[in-house]
Amino acid sequence: MENALHQHPILILKDERLAPERAHALSRLLASLKEKLPIELMEGDASEAQILERLNRGPVSVLLMPWHRYLKALKIEAQFGLKRQSGPSFGGYFAEPISAQELGAEPSRDRLILLDWTHMNAHEAAIWLRSFADENRRSGILPLVRDGNAVFGAAWFGDSSPGPTLDGIMRIPQLQESPWKERMGSVRMLVMGLWSLIFDEGPGKLSDLGGAKAAKAQLQVTLDSQTLAMRCCYGMPGWKKNGWVEAVRTFWPAAAVPGGATNAIFNYADSVRVHIVGDSSDVEITVTLQASAPSKLAPQKVRQLWVDPISPKLVEPLLAPGSGKGSPAALTQPGTFAHLPAPTANGPNPETDKLKKLLGQASVKLQELKTAILDKDKVIRELRSGGVGTAQPLPPPDTSSLLDAFTERYFEAQLQIRKVEVAFENAKNNGATPAQIEALQKRVTALTRLEKDWIEKLQKVLESYAKSDRKAGGDS
Repeated sequence: MENALHQHPILILKDERLAPERAHALSRLLASLKEKLPIELMEGDASEAQILERLNRGPVSVLLMPWHRYLKALKIEAQFGLKRQSGPSFGGYFAEPISAQELGAEPSRDRLILLDWTHMNAHEAAIWLRSFADENRRSGILPLVRDGNAVFGAAWFGDSSPGPTLDGIMRIPQLQESPWKERMGSVRMLVMGLWSLIFDEGPGKLSDLGGAKAAKAQLQVTLDSQTLAMRCCYGMPGWKKNGWVEAVRTFWPAAAVPGGATNAIFNYADSVRVHIVGDSSDVEITVTLQASAPSKLAPQKVRQLWVDPISPKLVEPLLAPGSGKGSPAALTQPGTFAHLPAPTANGPNPETDKLKKLLGQASVKLQELKTAILDKDKVIRELRSGGVGTAQPLPPPDTSSLLDAFTERYFEAQLQIRKVEVAFENAKNNGATPAQIEALQKRVTALTRLEKDWIEKLQKVLESYAKSDRKAGGDS
């Protein structure tokens, strides 16, 4: 497909608003990209009419312009076709750090492409540009790594746990080498974020289990020395019409809910790509870690984001893990939680009302625990951005390490909560004995105790930071 890629130029509008140092860095990047790709540059002060006139003179494979102009260029978007699922790409880029607030609180468009040319190196930028330019490289994870790379996969079912998948990923040999061994925590958080996207907010949540054995999503992983990519495919029944519009609303940076799955993904991914397949509700989300590590260099800034519909004929085939030649190597055998046994007899049971009451009480405690844990995520983000009510960064490295540990505990607590929720669902569907209800209550009590310990430790970090901040203020 490389021949098709070079048939039409990649038209890039310069950014006249950049400071001199940033402008020089962008010029160096573009010079490097021009050695590999058919790039045509256009002056940054070109008007919309001039850009449209250039598009009318001849086709392009990609049009890129500075992010602040791209968000307003709706007429140019219409020139390419508002509901297109293939063909040329139109997007924006940022060559300086930008915040989610600068993009605006609400989506200003129905599809979104923002390339990160602030942090990514020329090799990474070239890989992504090829994906934009060649429609046959826009789906899947293999186009993002060198040829011949192994792909690993796992299927997630209605009662799945992310634990076995995480264990399988951690056993991938390349993950033990640089630069990935230093980013094990990010890999773990991304898997948990994707899992939460399915089971807390998507088709795997309890209200839509559809059977414990029903497949809810498939995960694929591949990596080389420059890119680690994860691809998660699932269906969102509520996105049956104009699914890409819902996807933009969900993944718009400023709309990410603290404690939510998209927020977790944004926190740890270096890039996020979301495709809605045709007019269906099928979703393909790809998250990557890059060797340039934008999420580490600028944790509070916007990173590369691509939300776009894609034609079904362009979607990379999704083969079940271990299903035969060409399929991903299985990360783990599909695992399920143990189901509570069904009642041995039908008919009235004098203990039924008591069991329902106990189950209801435990369920309320569980919901309170979930709310408390989600509240902690907001505190963690405030600390990461400089602490509550201050713009000063946290002193490295001890406090930062503690915050990473707190975030991991947050996801571990979510995992434990999911296990209890599934057990509750099984108990309601299949019946449960007093001993089984008592076991569930003990698990909720244990989770509550862990949460209390976690809050106390987090409070100590807050107090320690406040003291150091006051001391710094007194010394200045």
